[in-house]
Amino acid sequence: MKTFFSITLLTLLFACSNSKQPKEQMIVNKSNDSTQILIDSLIATLDDNYDMLHSDYTPSVYKLSELGIPAIVAVLPLLNNAKDETRLHAQRVTEGVVMRMYGFIPGQGFSNNPNGEDTARSTLESIGYDYSDSTEQRQIAIENWIKWIGESKKNK
Repeated sequence: MKTFFSITLLTLLFACSNSKQPKEQMIVNKSNDSTQILIDSLIATLDDNYDMLHSDYTPSVYKLSELGIPAIVAVLPLLNNAKDETRLHAQRVTEGVVMRMYGFIPGQGFSNNPNGEDTARSTLESIGYDYSDSTEQRQIAIENWIKWIGESKKNK
């Protein structure tokens, strides 16, 4: 048993010391993996448990809105989903992410960025997505989202 334990320990130490990725990079990848797992689970429940007074919001919509551009990337395929409610929930995620990027804080509004609301509204209008638009119009807006995401990543 001691031999097995020693071999296992040495194998683990060797594998860790010879990793081609720096430890910081491994942590970043692990974080990204856990974020992706969270996003995937929230996407799976996007339409569940909607707010009785605001059926366009669900717990998953709220949580995804906190996760930034990765959440927008995750909902892009849903923006042309066959179900109206799924498209609406996906739209609310994109809106929530953009609003937060420009300083929106739930319960406080844009109090820390007086121009944030105008900037967020302008961004959303320039993309032009509405869940009730035709498939063709939605596809154009999805392409606009893809361009916007690319530009946002360049500006970071």
